[in-house]
Amino acid sequence: WKLKYKKEIFIVLLLVIITLFSVRTMVRNTNWHDPITLYKHDIPLMRPNFSLENALAFEYFKINDKANALKHAELSVAIYPTFVNLTNLGSIQVETGEFKKGKMSYEKAIEKGNNYYPAYENMTLLLIKQNEMYEAKNFARKATETFPMSKKLWLYRIIAEYKSGDYESALFAAEKYYLLSNTQDSYDIYVRLQKKQPLNIEIK
Repeated sequence: WKLKYKKEIFIVLLLVIITLFSVRTMVRNTNWHDPITLYKHDIPLMRPNFSLENALAFEYFKINDKANALKHAELSVAIYPTFVNLTNLGSIQVETGEFKKGKMSYEKAIEKGNNYYPAYENMTLLLIKQNEMYEAKNFARKATETFPMSKKLWLYRIIAEYKSGDYESALFAAEKYYLLSNTQDSYDIYVRLQKKQPLNIEIK
């Protein structure tokens, strides 16, 4: 009798738990329209939350709402700076033309997480776009040592080495880039450098 009674209690409790989860799921479904709507709903309930603020900033950035992206990225970093949200903040700052602030954010991200390769990729790209080739070259060399499997870093290093006039180092980087990428474009870059032909690589 006791065993049967315990089983009945267990079944009732299980049904209650399932019902509660079902209700919770239905409530969450009413909140869902898109990621921005969901994050905007959750943030006031869980404030302060650096992770949600960073996620909301990223969603705004994807739809090119730079003002809101910047606002929430700054809030995320103000709550708790990490190498991820600092990198995202830097990307948004660069896109809004705040290049010096973007560079500082990347530097802080690298200080906090020296194994987070997107911060290194973004920093190298920024230095190239700002035509700071000497710094870009030196930074790219260290970055490719730290992250030898990053195709972007090897590509950026090719550009920095080539524009700095160091063609041998550019050829070395091109070989590494081709071995990693194994694409027609990477092969063409390597061949052009081998033949000392002009090189023009477009980067976004």
